[in-house]
Amino acid sequence: MRQFKFNFSFICSLFLLLAFTLAPSNLFAQNDQVDVIYKKDGSVLYGLITKRGMNEEIVLQTDDGNIIVIQGEEILQVTKETRNKKQQTQMVGSSNFFNSLEGGILLGQSDQGQEAHLSIRNVTGYQINPHLSAGIGIGIDSYADSNVFPVFLDLRGYVLRNRMVNPFAYVNMGYGFTSADDIDEFVDTQRGGMMYKVGLGTQIKLNKGLEWMLSFGFGQQSTYAEYTDWQGFVRERNLALRRLLITTGIKF
Repeated sequence: MRQFKFNFSFICSLFLLLAFTLAPSNLFAQNDQVDVIYKKDGSVLYGLITKRGMNEEIVLQTDDGNIIVIQGEEILQVTKETRNKKQQTQMVGSSNFFNSLEGGILLGQSDQGQEAHLSIRNVTGYQINPHLSAGIGIGIDSYADSNVFPVFLDLRGYVLRNRMVNPFAYVNMGYGFTSADDIDEFVDTQRGGMMYKVGLGTQIKLNKGLEWMLSFGFGQQSTYAEYTDWQGFVRERNLALRRLLITTGIKF
């Protein structure tokens, strides 16, 4: 089984993944104050309290302009916190930006037999509502003959609302780029192609703003190559690399 290639493009991609991981927390961190409402069902709401009613109800305007009315019997605690702390206490279920970083194993069959290779992906996204999120992702997938760098749209649907354990389904769709470093003396041209991944998983809240994820899925990556055989003829090779995928990671 061919070993994973730690070449220059792979190292550069790891630095890009790290940059995408750290960017959201720096981009959206602010130091102004925000009203925070902790509800008895475990959810947390952030924004500006615009009105307090006679029956202890609260009217909250969220950062995206929505107006939410919270009944007094639903409220556990009301505090005022800095915007930085808001990012640290962000919970899935409140519409906001998030980042997820996952690593896993690609399992499949090639000309060399059964193989297991490394897969890494990073997604920066937005929680549209408690049941749907969308984001943009980049990654690194290792195969027997090449490393592929997918750029993709990430869509996730969540079953429950603001629960400690929340099952989800995901779809990744995009394009995988191959590295010029993977072209050897027998290959004249090589390029990537369309890719997709689908799967099921679950996420578990570790604390406010941090979740652990485990998922199982299936994916396909298309690649194309041209090579010259021993008789001097140019041959084409179109591959559809199908793999099972097991991943784990964190979301924050």
